[in-house]
Amino acid sequence: MPKQLIERIPENRFIGMFLGRSGTGKTVAEASFPKPIHFEDFDGRMGGAQVPWLDLAGITYDYWAPKQDGLVTALNKHLQEYLDIAKIKMQGLSIQLPTTHVTDSVTNLTYSLLSAAIKLTHTRKNESGKESKAGRWFDVIAVEGPEDYKLEATGTYDYLAFLKSIPIPNVILSAHYVDRYGKPKNADGSVIDPYGESAVIGKKLSIRDKIGENIQTSFDHIFEFEREEKRFFVKFWGEIARTSYPWLPEGRHEWTGKNFYEFMMGFKK
Repeated sequence: MPKQLIERIPENRFIGMFLGRSGTGKTVAEASFPKPIHFEDFDGRMGGAQVPWLDLAGITYDYWAPKQDGLVTALNKHLQEYLDIAKIKMQGLSIQLPTTHVTDSVTNLTYSLLSAAIKLTHTRKNESGKESKAGRWFDVIAVEGPEDYKLEATGTYDYLAFLKSIPIPNVILSAHYVDRYGKPKNADGSVIDPYGESAVIGKKLSIRDKIGENIQTSFDHIFEFEREEKRFFVKFWGEIARTSYPWLPEGRHEWTGKNFYEFMMGFKK
């Protein structure tokens, strides 16, 4: 049955991307959301969440090493178990799903998928079962090819499809950004100097451009995190940042030493 948009409560589900350079407080902010919280750790940096002002009880994590055997199969099985639990809960049985699910980070998730793809596409077995090299190699390093990029993209989209399908109230993915280069433009959009050198004109996600653009369509909230020495800041609106919470303000806001979730919700009051 179709749902009535007028009855939708934005706060009932938070699907967000926390974007920023390494060390800007994204993991600490994610760990402040309602518990239980489960992290899918692709970065190997969970120690960043162990700050003295956070209660770490009720937070669990799985570390996904990029070179582990059967990574794609194991990750798919893990997410399918979440879906199966959701179906059981719909039947009235009480099995716990996390209230907040975090992926740290989509940047290294894509690298892990690409690494898993290369392992599949760059070896082959002969009739006797002996393995030999396939694809392009540079000494002992396998060079990515079209099929590897296809698995990277499809695996990323499938991962997001799982998270959007599992009824978890808070779904957060962190990502990193890099500078975006191009020709500087005038206020009317025309290029200032078509023959001049390219310059930094903005930011983009630190993953392949097409994947980076496509996955942004999955999020109601993209928050941008920054750090100046030991001071931490967030932007709810900006070049990349945006939110479906109309009560979150524009500008750059400091949240150093605070519970980020409480800090964010405090603007509603």
